[in-house]
Amino acid sequence: MPLPFLALYQPGRYFCRARDMPPRWWWTFLVLIVPWLALCTVGQLLGLALLPPDIPPAGVPALPAYGFYSWLVLCSYAAGVGWLGSILGEAFDGRIDPDAGFAAVAAAVIPAGLMKLVSGWPLLAWLGVPLAVWGLWLLGRGFGAVLRIPKGQVAHCFVTLLGALLVAIAVGWQLRDLIPGAAPAVRMGRLWLV
Repeated sequence: MPLPFLALYQPGRYFCRARDMPPRWWWTFLVLIVPWLALCTVGQLLGLALLPPDIPPAGVPALPAYGFYSWLVLCSYAAGVGWLGSILGEAFDGRIDPDAGFAAVAAAVIPAGLMKLVSGWPLLAWLGVPLAVWGLWLLGRGFGAVLRIPKGQVAHCFVTLLGALLVAIAVGWQLRDLIPGAAPAVRMGRLWLV
């Protein structure tokens, strides 16, 4: 069974294993992606609790509610990208395989979760940009490799996925009013850039 952490230091080997014998998509999602994102969200909340952001008190959300909202949004993004990438595989001369699609997402979720974790700690927040780039690189490379999309089509599939992800982020941003405890007029600072 492929371990997504292998993708961090041997991505080619991981994606080869994920292409040939991926675990079931629901196992990857429920056992790997969901707990990893929960762990990183708890770490972010701990950082925000110990070192609160420098914003007016009216703009600070209730941390448990913010953490649940944030974790739920990230899990839905991961599930959406996994399913959409699996479906798009055939459109770009690859194959439809949700198991392989979720295996590729599991690799990209590791840096994304780390990015969430370090965003709550002021001295580590600068690591967010390289972690985001690393996660996007793993996602693009992973979908091409595990869904057997030809090299000329990988970029097109990746741009389509990024467009869908940006639409999802815009929807999530609009739903941020559901987080209790933060007045919309004073939302600013590093907390709302996550």
